[in-house]
Amino acid sequence: MRYDVLVTGAGALLGQGILKALRASDHVARVIACDAAPAAVGLYLADAARLLPRCDAPGYADAVIEVARRERVALILCGTDLELPALAANRARIEAETGAHVVVSDAEAIAIAEDKWLTVQFLRAHGFDAPRSALAADAHRLADEVGYPLVVKPRIGAGSVGLTVARDRVQLERALEVHGMVVQEYLRPDEEEYTVGTIVHAGACAAAVALKRTLRHGNTHTAISNGYDEVEAYAARVAAALPGARGPINVQLRRTGRGPVVFEFNARFSGTTPLRHELGWNEVEAVLLHALERRPVPRGRLRRGAVLRWTAEVLVPLEQLEQMQSGRLDAPAGLVRGVPERR
Repeated sequence: MRYDVLVTGAGALLGQGILKALRASDHVARVIACDAAPAAVGLYLADAARLLPRCDAPGYADAVIEVARRERVALILCGTDLELPALAANRARIEAETGAHVVVSDAEAIAIAEDKWLTVQFLRAHGFDAPRSALAADAHRLADEVGYPLVVKPRIGAGSVGLTVARDRVQLERALEVHGMVVQEYLRPDEEEYTVGTIVHAGACAAAVALKRTLRHGNTHTAISNGYDEVEAYAARVAAALPGARGPINVQLRRTGRGPVVFEFNARFSGTTPLRHELGWNEVEAVLLHALERRPVPRGRLRRGAVLRWTAEVLVPLEQLEQMQSGRLDAPAGLVRGVPERR
């Protein structure tokens, strides 16, 4: 069968990746992209586009229900971290009133993943290695114990926003002028960082697929697939232990001299989801078929190779951008500009 799917947060990098994976699936009939911003690029690359209120607005859940009912979607996917708590809190109601399956973890899993201090406490409580960490009051003690550099990042955050590397006491004190920061040891080596896409169901990890990566501006720039069984097995155990995990869980770690050390995970698809698709595994399709047809999740072996990210432009007719202000666009006509021809 082919299904209509709704994607929230279609302008975010994550939402764009989910859209790419859905458009590549033979099991998807229509994609309805939603966002709060009329200029969100994903709105113009779907089969239909709808504006939603911000997820902290009182009418957010009502708006999701209205769009899902009107479009008769079978599945709802979240394309941005910001909407995860709201969708989790309203999942039962949305599913009851629309008949659509909402792919989102429970609130407990989202809270642990969102708060980097809670992430460390969870990892330690379940016997997993974690970066040695401290809150601001104990930052200098940690510096004395592990030395510099130190990673300083917000307790609540995503995509490396607000993350800094303090290389001495002066830089550390400057970074701690921002309220609500976590300080962590710097894990080495830099070239051993991995992002792992996992799928969890009923307390078990059905699939874990790792890519070695390099970052640029907080996002994966280069991803390499070359068989990382140890990393995948470790990430699978972490994802399965997360209470309330449902569906996609992204685990990020470094392979250090003391073994794999998880420094972050997200209760959602990864921004590298479309990169794994390029290498042979469409995890969005796997989640769709499991949720709607109860098909087993495939193991997800990737071909050997590397994916390099390319920035593309999307040409949108001005009248469509203006029409989107009304909250509805039935036939988006965004045109992706690819690699220019050589002259």
